[in-house]
Amino acid sequence: MSEQKLTKNIFTMKKIYILLLTLTISSLSFGQIIITEVADPQNNANGRFVEIYNISNSSVNLESWELKRWTNQNEAVTASSAISLTSLDALEPGEFAVIAKSAFQGIYGFAPDIVSSASSVDSNGDDQLAIFDSSGNIIDIFGVPGEDGTNTCHEFEDGRAERKASVTSSQNTWDEAEWNVWGTTSAPTCTSHFNATKQAPDGFDPGSWIGASSDDVTISIGSPANDNVFEPGTTSTNLQWTTTNTSGSETVDVIVNGTTTNNATSPFVISTADGQTYAVTVNLVDNGVTIATDTTNFSVASITQAIDLSVVRAGTVGDYFELSNEVLLSYIVTEGGNGSYRNQKYIQDAEGGILIDDTAGILSTTFNVGDGLTGLKGRLNAYSGTLQLIPFENITTASSTANTITPEVVTLAEFLTNGENYESELIKIENVTFSDSGVFEDNSNYVINSGSNASVLRTSFGNENLIGANIPTTAGFVIGLGAEFNGNRQITPRYLSDIENATLGVVKLNTITFNLYPNPAKSGFVNITSTGSEAIQATVFDILGKKVINVAVTNERLNVSTLNAGIYIVKLTQGAATTTKKLIIQ
Repeated sequence: MSEQKLTKNIFTMKKIYILLLTLTISSLSFGQIIITEVADPQNNANGRFVEIYNISNSSVNLESWELKRWTNQNEAVTASSAISLTSLDALEPGEFAVIAKSAFQGIYGFAPDIVSSASSVDSNGDDQLAIFDSSGNIIDIFGVPGEDGTNTCHEFEDGRAERKASVTSSQNTWDEAEWNVWGTTSAPTCTSHFNATKQAPDGFDPGSWIGASSDDVTISIGSPANDNVFEPGTTSTNLQWTTTNTSGSETVDVIVNGTTTNNATSPFVISTADGQTYAVTVNLVDNGVTIATDTTNFSVASITQAIDLSVVRAGTVGDYFELSNEVLLSYIVTEGGNGSYRNQKYIQDAEGGILIDDTAGILSTTFNVGDGLTGLKGRLNAYSGTLQLIPFENITTASSTANTITPEVVTLAEFLTNGENYESELIKIENVTFSDSGVFEDNSNYVINSGSNASVLRTSFGNENLIGANIPTTAGFVIGLGAEFNGNRQITPRYLSDIENATLGVVKLNTITFNLYPNPAKSGFVNITSTGSEAIQATVFDILGKKVINVAVTNERLNVSTLNAGIYIVKLTQGAATTTKKLIIQ
């Protein structure tokens, strides 16, 4: 081979090598956009956001790239969730971008890079997210598509998930070992999942990442969260922490209220007692020198013994109570199919009433109206002006059964003036007339009059026989639970017999009962059943009255994965029967 030809071939090979090297480097850097934090603050759903980061050493053009979300068990990505990343133009090496809701700046003090109302930035902690490039390829992913995130390693409900500092590249399949996750779920089999909530803004760090300064040695407490308050009766809690960039020679000192334990390992058990506060410091020590530290403070609530419900109602929201005397069940909400809506129950005694709101299903024992409960324990809460008791311990047996609950007779004027005294208590108002005519529909308001006073009767229990009954045209009594909605007094009847002169309507005589559950829904679907045999038509309206879904129900299931979190009205039609129900999407 001639020297000239050899030189030419070498030159050609160099060009090919340089081209291949360039393509390799390009392909390596192209995909190095990673998700570094996803947020679902317990105290503010408007503080949700997704943070992405360019971990490579090259600029990445994000034109036609998208952030998308899967909802729970859906194997297909939710089309309406897509958020375009094109407006970011190019993300430079070491540069962050935060995609968030419009309220982000007011919470965290700076503007996000992209403001969106799409559901990709509005996850309630059990969904899956991914970055897609312009060709539709998954560049980086959080969670497992097609898997209900509840009770998994990627559930961050009321908390956050942060990429570990050790991560150096994007992943198109989920690897839970790459994440620290905080949430309300206990997941002991996961690599770094902490049963602890996070509060905005202090529990989050949008625009920064521990991996961005990978040379720093750190120690970080995962749980308990700072300012966390445990329920009364908590006798111990696990202190958990993680470290980064350690050599293996370091040890950890734990200081609890001034008492030091050397050479501690995570999880570290802290014994606790009611009414006590704990100041905790963890120090990462190397050769007797503290090289990194982190702190947290938490407490265990005390419990107040309450002789009756007047003591509870006079308390402060967030306080814990134990009712030493018996209370009676005046109504058990059964609407919502399996498990009923929020496991709600109304209780009362001689001094007042209150609503039990038990979304966690703590009161798992089956009770009946008229049963007595003794020793009920719960935390005082409020929703739209109505006081609630959130139980934290089950009652295994009724202390009495078949009690008769006689409603307290009050005038409408008295109820309007002193309604707080009758909230969630069974009351009777006499000589009531209705301004409306027709039949009672579910989740509807009706004007009632007595003398010169007027108020609202609210139908809230859609599976009871009152729905479909004729509205009385003559004066009579009304029995119901005293209620309030944002300062406006209402009375909520339970059954047809609670309204004098109310009679079964034509539709009710040919009755069709509808059930819609789970409600609230957070799985991307709701089940709809009825006692009829014809096809069910479902029409869904948003809070502004806009029709957002209108489909025939198939296999007793309605797909609501395209809906954002909020309150909706569902109109169900089967043959000549029609009903409306309130649906909450979480």
